[in-house]
Amino acid sequence: MKAANLPPSMVIIQRINLGLFALFGDLQARGNWRQIAEELWPFVSGPPSTPMGEKIAEWQNAAATQQA
Repeated sequence: MKAANLPPSMVIIQRINLGLFALFGDLQARGNWRQIAEELWPFVSGPPSTPMGEKIAEWQNAAATQQA
């Protein structure tokens, strides 16, 4: 098999992801990771899916209201 031709930044991201998934597995973490990811990804802008996400959305809305 030939080596993949990836930019170094993508290799680092994949290593971080692999470590994160290993940590989740070791902790036996449960959650709807797809909804959480869509909440965090800036190009999707999913609705808050966790209590923390709801608090962050409230904080962001309050900050936007104060600036207006």
